[in-house]
Amino acid sequence: MDFWTVAALLFCVGLISSYWTLFRPELLHMSPVRRVVLAFATVISLVYGFSMAHVLDIARYLHTLPLAIMLLLSSAASAALIVEMIRVAFFREATWRDKFHFSIVVFCWVALFLLQFALVDISRSGLSQG
Repeated sequence: MDFWTVAALLFCVGLISSYWTLFRPELLHMSPVRRVVLAFATVISLVYGFSMAHVLDIARYLHTLPLAIMLLLSSAASAALIVEMIRVAFFREATWRDKFHFSIVVFCWVALFLLQFALVDISRSGLSQG
């Protein structure tokens, strides 16, 4: 087992355990839309986590559009999970309307996508020069 496979497995175990401990008590207070988004984000993150080793190998060969689509999905799932974790950890007593919650998710999604795309682009250009 190589390093990236172990890292992907640890990521998935951490995601599942945090889902169980953090979100289980909060699921009753979430709207159905937020529960569906959280479930979808968890599935996308798990699939991305399991395939992390292969994604890192093929990312340098992808054209810009497939890479952007892949990063859009992973950053959207990450943004939904990050905002929900921040809400549960720091603002547990506050009630957020869905409109406010998803506006924060979209802001985080755009920031994560731009950061991920820039870092992948920098690393791809560094690999092609070396």
